[in-house]
This record gives sequence, structure tokens and C-alpha cells, in this order.
Amino acid sequence: VRAERLQDITWEDCLLEGITHCDWDVSLWQHGESAEIMCHDTPTLAYRAEWDLLNAKRGHPWGNNEWIWRYEYELLRGIA
Repeated sequence: VRAERLQDITWEDCLLEGITHCDWDVSLWQHGESAEIMCHDTPTLAYRAEWDLLNAKRGHPWGNNEWIWRYEYELLRGIA
């Protein structure tokens, strides 16, 4: 667990957050699984759009670049 600025998210982090290629164009990136998929030029732009969709109305838009808590998890296999 550590604090970091929202806009410091990497492309790899965006992918771990669920950003994927657009179904019809692998050079574009999408967020969400709704009927209205939005495609963007980079994983970061797709994540930014998803962030604003979920948080801007609550007073936490991407542009504020607030401090957030980053949690990292490691999958351990073979532990019963």
C-alpha cells in the first residue's frame, strides 16, 4: 500500500484495472462493458474516461490529480 498521484498510473496499471483493446480495432483501447463502449487512443486515456465517469460527479475528476491509495496484490498459488 502506498500513496501516489492519480495521473501517475502507468499503461500496465491501466490494463490491470480492466482496460482492454476495442473489439473492432486492436489499436484502440476501451473501458467498461456497457452497451456504449468508448474507445480511446491509449490505455491511459481510456482509464481517464472511466475514472471521470465514476468519480467526476462526486467531486473527484481526473484533472484534480488527487493523491490516492494504491493497493497491490500478489496471487499466491499452491497455498491451501
